[in-house]
Amino acid sequence: MIGALLAARFKPQYLFSRALCLVGGGCLTGMVIAEKYLWPLLGNGIFLVLTFSTMCLLIGLQWCHAMNPPHPRPGWGWGWLHSMGRHSYEIYLTHMFVVFSGVALFKSLGASMRWGMLWYVPMVLLCWLLGIAVARYFSVPCDRALRRLLLRHERLPSSAMMLP
Repeated sequence: MIGALLAARFKPQYLFSRALCLVGGGCLTGMVIAEKYLWPLLGNGIFLVLTFSTMCLLIGLQWCHAMNPPHPRPGWGWGWLHSMGRHSYEIYLTHMFVVFSGVALFKSLGASMRWGMLWYVPMVLLCWLLGIAVARYFSVPCDRALRRLLLRHERLPSSAMMLP
């Protein structure tokens, strides 16, 4: 809430918004990489750092968007991210099937937690592919069928719906 108030109160500046993106993104990346060392140092204060970093990143991204609205189509190399956003609901609904299967496979192989981070990328890719499959073979056909069924008859004009 404080971040939203700050973002609304101040006029976005190009360099400051870029700096906020760098600080927020850098801190979040650092937290992922060095969590093992930061947790004993910061204790529960780590959540404050995460919150502050996320706030900086979101304000910076909002201001960058306000100054330069994005193009309707993603640039070269960003199509995968656009696809993840387009299929985010299907990914949300089905990702735990991949996660549970991946964890079970990880444990059955007796893999070391030291290499656990390497499993994230394939798991995210599998979640994305499952989301695309669910959208293509279930969500989109169901949506089309429901629209055909429910929108088959034209709506009556509002004057025809009034009682005499």
